[in-house]
Amino acid sequence: MIDFLRPDHYVRTVTGITPEWLRSRRIEALILDLDNTLTGWRDRDVPRAVREWMNAVQASGVRLLVLTNCRSIRRVREVEKRLGIPAIGWASKPRRRGFIRALEALACPPDRVAVVGDQTYTDILGARRAGLCSILVDRLTPNEFVLNRIGRCAQMWAIRRMGLVPREELTAEPLDGQNK
Repeated sequence: MIDFLRPDHYVRTVTGITPEWLRSRRIEALILDLDNTLTGWRDRDVPRAVREWMNAVQASGVRLLVLTNCRSIRRVREVEKRLGIPAIGWASKPRRRGFIRALEALACPPDRVAVVGDQTYTDILGARRAGLCSILVDRLTPNEFVLNRIGRCAQMWAIRRMGLVPREELTAEPLDGQNK
């Protein structure tokens, strides 16, 4: 079970994922978590640096899609409109269903897609279950849903005690030293 929580890569924020790095890994599309990855929890505004990063990644030819467990369709549609990229809400991560819907919407083979998120028990586990590359990022803000706080405690314990994420930033090499 613990290997299913191990991300393939780690970076502090989404803005640390460069188009060059994506190209070196042959990544053609990113499935992005919303809360505490692109925005603060329940926030509708995406920080300027994140929007600029998204524009740069898209300009390099990488497709983007938001996949979130957010149940507010109104908020999901508002973020989708502001960012100009497709978004799927109520994804029930870590279940595979949302990831399969995302792959269908992206029309991209799974080996060319990476999932970016801030939680091991939803984003990383879901990516692994769907056979996708996973990139763990630090959360944007400490504000989050109460159940996520509980999961976050378990996540931090696993990261620290079991060495799920190294201290170094994202590199072109997978964490386990194998090519994925």
